[in-house]
Amino acid sequence: MEKKNKIYSIILAYATGLLLSLLTVTGFVTKHNHGFVMSLSVLFIAVILTVMIGSAMLAFFAMTDNYFLTNNLFGKSSASAKSDNASKKPFPPVAVFFIVFLIFLICWFPYFLAMYPGMFAYDNEWQYFMYADNEITNHQPVIHTLILGFIIHTVEDITGSINKGVAAYTLFQMVLMGLGSAFIPYTIYKRKENKFLFVASMIFFAFYPVFVIFVFTGTKDTLFSMAIADFMILNLDLFDAGDEFLKKRGNRILWILLAFIIYSFRNNAVYAMLPVLPFAIIFIAKKCKKYRRKALATLLFTAALFVFYSGPFTTLVAKEKVSKAEMMSVPCQQIVRVYTYRYDELPESERATFEEFFDPDMWLGYYVPEIADAAKGRLRMDVYEAKSDEYWKLWATWLKRYPNEYVDSFLENTYGLYYMWPHYVLYSFGQEGFTVMHQMDPVVPNSKLPALYTFLCNFEDGELVIHNRFTSWLFAPATFLYLGIAACVYVLRNKKFRLLIPIAFLALLWCTFLLGPVALVRYVLFLYILLPVWPMYMRASFNGENK
Repeated sequence: MEKKNKIYSIILAYATGLLLSLLTVTGFVTKHNHGFVMSLSVLFIAVILTVMIGSAMLAFFAMTDNYFLTNNLFGKSSASAKSDNASKKPFPPVAVFFIVFLIFLICWFPYFLAMYPGMFAYDNEWQYFMYADNEITNHQPVIHTLILGFIIHTVEDITGSINKGVAAYTLFQMVLMGLGSAFIPYTIYKRKENKFLFVASMIFFAFYPVFVIFVFTGTKDTLFSMAIADFMILNLDLFDAGDEFLKKRGNRILWILLAFIIYSFRNNAVYAMLPVLPFAIIFIAKKCKKYRRKALATLLFTAALFVFYSGPFTTLVAKEKVSKAEMMSVPCQQIVRVYTYRYDELPESERATFEEFFDPDMWLGYYVPEIADAAKGRLRMDVYEAKSDEYWKLWATWLKRYPNEYVDSFLENTYGLYYMWPHYVLYSFGQEGFTVMHQMDPVVPNSKLPALYTFLCNFEDGELVIHNRFTSWLFAPATFLYLGIAACVYVLRNKKFRLLIPIAFLALLWCTFLLGPVALVRYVLFLYILLPVWPMYMRASFNGENK
């Protein structure tokens, strides 16, 4: 048995090495060649990286096992810790939660002053005017548009200042993010994880610039990502403890609330959950015998709430449904790439068919490899809905003739999600940027701490974040993706397969962003927030008797 476990660990370690090396090499080659070009040097680097990362994973397994066995890496041994706990009255976890919450608010307040009245950016301007004109659509989450619009407009009507309205919403979001963030150190404390992880998680949420910037950025992805992280914690307790989790009404209510936020803010989450749901139901049926009915009732209530929200409620409030073009980023980008790069090779009849579907004057005829806004924005939806068969026939014809262009189109559009030194594209016409660090109209910038704001502006297009290869990886989405993969592989290696159910949901959610229009940092903010959560998954998966 021990020999089989060692072989299993080695296979997993080097399979992980192969995966991460392929992601790294693919991203590097795509960035520098505007597509994938295979060569012996690329193959050699991939092999070297596979061996290095695989060996590092084996060391990671051994070090983590040793820590969990001794529980002595940063603190006292298990025996001495238990004796200390017996002599000391434990601090109430609820008190810890509120203390941590207040600490976060205090630490974040200078950032609020620096970014005052808040980053009114991305789709916030659109949401603001949708609410003002009573022309709400479900291009953006209806509930988020209603909350944002109500707070901003109410305060603006009272004070006569849109800045004060945006500041009010920003403070509202800061409080929600404080509650969500405090839930993670609170859970670490409640689960009796080591003190280092507790303190490190607090420092991370209080000061890590990328996270703190999004605390004050009004995009829907801020609250969505926070809900994802807290939802993963609840699912850790659910799939680890089963009936112990389900017997508490508060756990079930919080689970429903977070699930509703997640599904109402992004349809991606619905698509990611559906393949995982049968496995969750099987787990409940087999392992949650005492509270099985409560678990199923929780699932059914959540489903009914979502159906009501996405059906009657959204139909009543929203004036317009999401355009199908929003779901066609990948094929639009591919077909426009062929038309742009292979124009001289195309028969006149195929050019005419393309131009029937895509308006050559819209978006100035732009094609930007890293972002599909211009490509899908030129699609004439009325023509597509009338002649969709012809559209897909042309798409299939060009796929057969130019498969490499289709592959390269997909890679250039997505490699920013899995390569640590990508070319970040932030705006529709290809302008470079990490995240928006300026307010959009009609908000007037009014920083109260200009020096701190000047530093934070590095996170839009500064050398520190964008081009410096020695520091930029510290802020890259791929870095947090790789750390998450390492933690999940450790769980897989320990064969506690029920914990893979929420992990599978998260993996599928990440994959849905590969089908999106661009590799934006805000889409995968949840990977950053999950950094202190992964050690809890690893600890829960550990079985010392097998080590």
